[in-house]
Amino acid sequence: MKTYFKIILLLCLFSINAQSQSDWTLAKNDQQIQIYTRNIQGSKIKEFKAITIIKGDIDKILDMLINFEGYSKWIDGCESGSLLKKLNSGKFVYHIQLSLPWPLKNRDAVIEATLSKDNNGIINLAMTENPTFIKAKADYVRMPKFRGKWVLTPKNNGFVQVEQQIHAEPGGSIPAWVANSKVTDGPLATFVNLKNKMAN
Repeated sequence: MKTYFKIILLLCLFSINAQSQSDWTLAKNDQQIQIYTRNIQGSKIKEFKAITIIKGDIDKILDMLINFEGYSKWIDGCESGSLLKKLNSGKFVYHIQLSLPWPLKNRDAVIEATLSKDNNGIINLAMTENPTFIKAKADYVRMPKFRGKWVLTPKNNGFVQVEQQIHAEPGGSIPAWVANSKVTDGPLATFVNLKNKMAN
């Protein structure tokens, strides 16, 4: 009987934890871009999910996502991006350097990205950190955690739903409120830039 109650308790705890990890709150809704955030257990930094609809070719949007050298032209706060290694046709390791306002130290991240496409034409670019792939430079703080994805979903009449979801730990000493302010402002600026580039 004790074992039965232990199992029930564990299932309840798992259910509560799963719910706490999936409750998104709409933080911004601007220029037809929705930014959602949620708390992550064990972290002071919120996860975000940004969604918008773009008129354009899905392959052209994908080309922008895997053109890492072009990130500084449209991803908010990105100083530079570079492809470190193409592991195969659908897997990449890339490096980004991020500019933070003074007196905070700039950050960088090494990310492994895996590209996939399902039978409905939905494209997924999953991202996870690979911080030891190259050494960190002295004037940057290496981000220890970076998990997320881009999802491109084809819609009717040449429209594409674009979704970005990321949870990252900035590393070093940075106030949580500063990092969390970028969780909403950064994705909004990035999506505005992406929409503008696709419109040109």
